[in-house]
Amino acid sequence: MWVHLFIVRRMMQEKNSKHNREGVAKEKKKGKWNQEQMVKAFRLVVDNHWDIAVAARQCGVPRRTLGDRVNGRVALSAHNGRPATLQEIEEKEIIKWCDKMDDMGFEVGRTEIEEMVMKWKPELKCSDGWWDRFRKRNPELVLRKTQKMDRMRSGALNENVIGLL
Repeated sequence: MWVHLFIVRRMMQEKNSKHNREGVAKEKKKGKWNQEQMVKAFRLVVDNHWDIAVAARQCGVPRRTLGDRVNGRVALSAHNGRPATLQEIEEKEIIKWCDKMDDMGFEVGRTEIEEMVMKWKPELKCSDGWWDRFRKRNPELVLRKTQKMDRMRSGALNENVIGLL
């Protein structure tokens, strides 16, 4: 009885463990695929009549996730997480505005970007998490101090003046 309980407990620990029998950590599979892989697997199943499991293994996507999309339970374009608060077009407009302000010699920081976003979407709270995700989605946005520019030099960088040269 005592030995039996130990074996059952040990088996449960192995079952719930994130390691395989050899003690090597299992590789995380969640989120290791992209939309292109899913579309390719979907096309193999729908167009070429492949088995869902075979297509999933071939394209490196989860079998159940592919099955959900093939059977119509989930849209093919669906993804995990909440939808983005700002659309991609709106975020690109913010980046363009930042570039324009930088070209004119004005310093743009987090507060100025958040004020711009609040004008467009007053219901949005610009939290630290939102800011981090915004920066991750837009790696071209680099915050740094702008160099001081005297008035004569900034006037010479005017598009009309440069066009005369």
